[in-house]
Amino acid sequence: MDTNELEKRVSEAVMEYISDEENYGDNAQLVIDPANGEVTLTDGDDDIDDALDRYDVMDLLRMDSDGKWSPDTDAIASVAADY
Repeated sequence: MDTNELEKRVSEAVMEYISDEENYGDNAQLVIDPANGEVTLTDGDDDIDDALDRYDVMDLLRMDSDGKWSPDTDAIASVAADY
């Protein structure tokens, strides 16, 4: 799996969360399938297969001085580097 492609997928999922955060619970998770690099978002209450890797979406965000969420590029790069 290409690290740059995974960073892009994770960033897109984080942006999806930011644009639609009201549809997710307080424990939203970013889920990565290590077998194929598929990235999805889920509520923390959803049952997730143990073979999939989970990350707290809030750990992949940062808040700017205006109080708006944006992707934390350093945190996303760190996640992608694990693969």
